[in-house]
Amino acid sequence: MKYTLLAITALLISSCADIKSPSNPSPLSAEKQRFYKEWKKWNRMGIKDYSFTVTRFCFCPDIKPKFVEVRGGRVLLKKGSAPQKSISDYYKLIDKAYKQNAYRVKVKYDPRYHYPKYISIDYDKNIADEEVTYTIKGFLPYRKPQFNCPQVYEPVCGEIAVECITAPCPKIQKTFSNACFLKLNPRATFLHKGVCVK
Repeated sequence: MKYTLLAITALLISSCADIKSPSNPSPLSAEKQRFYKEWKKWNRMGIKDYSFTVTRFCFCPDIKPKFVEVRGGRVLLKKGSAPQKSISDYYKLIDKAYKQNAYRVKVKYDPRYHYPKYISIDYDKNIADEEVTYTIKGFLPYRKPQFNCPQVYEPVCGEIAVECITAPCPKIQKTFSNACFLKLNPRATFLHKGVCVK
């Protein structure tokens, strides 16, 4: 009788242990393997100068597309604007979500440049309104100029082409040091001489 009770107790304990299953992908899941492969491919490309437009969807007030410029791997900050992330920063954001065992992480990658063009993170299944999604469009690596622009300050205002999900697309204006620098940006269109006025 004593051994029968011990056997039943052991059986119940082992069956209870099988009830719990991980709610997140294992370290060797296909999603994580793909993520680290794409991250390595992005780093191997060595693209340090580029631009793109990012839209953040969340339960937050500002969901307008943001134009981001990166030079030497660092985001160029406009005076008075909120800090933005580079492509490498978005990879670190995804990696952090995986390491924090986020409930759900979905990522789609660009087949040519290997940046994450779609990121969706749900950190906790039981918390509403904390999900966040990013879409990255219009990625453009800057070509090295065939000539050097003169270091003369003769400002011109240009308009940067922006991709967006819903029309009308916002118009983003930027002041260039001179017309030569404006021409180096294939997505810029000349508007007028002088600085851009908001």
